[in-house]
Amino acid sequence: MKIHELNNRMQGNTDDAVKSMSESKEDVKGGIALIDEVGSSFADILKQIEQVSIQIEDMTAVSEEMSASTEEVTASVDEVANTAKSSSGHSQQVAAASEEQLAALKKLASLLLI
Repeated sequence: MKIHELNNRMQGNTDDAVKSMSESKEDVKGGIALIDEVGSSFADILKQIEQVSIQIEDMTAVSEEMSASTEEVTASVDEVANTAKSSSGHSQQVAAASEEQLAALKKLASLLLI
């Protein structure tokens, strides 16, 4: 009878071991499924990061273009300002020359009337 009891006990232990292995197998399957989900989520996150990176590069390029255009406009405004200063100086010289000519003509007219 002891052999029979030992056999039954071993059979029960074996059944318990098989049941535990079966449960462990299901747990492993569930863990693998979760790992696959996490991997998929990380892949999606990576794609989104790449898209944001491309958008940032595009915005940087546009910003650089705008900066270059602003520099060109600033240079043009400076050139116009320099031209205006030069024209102003020339206008003052013409006005001074005109005043000198007028004075000379008045002097000539007064000499002729004498």
